[in-house]
Amino acid sequence: MAAAPAIAIVGLLVGRGAPAISLEFLFTFPTDGMTAGGLFPALLGTLWLVGVSRVFAVPVGVLAGIWL
Repeated sequence: MAAAPAIAIVGLLVGRGAPAISLEFLFTFPTDGMTAGGLFPALLGTLWLVGVSRVFAVPVGVLAGIWL
């Protein structure tokens, strides 16, 4: 019961937002002063940040698990 509002909100966002997502939107660069176009640089930056974070976090987590 406690998770029902959060699930409803996520479902509403996905249901209304899914038609706006396309391959063109994901893999094109922004245009018109970043008010139109795609979000490829933001997507690439996010993937880069997650990758670099994993490079540092995974060894620390594994070593901490072994030590404990």
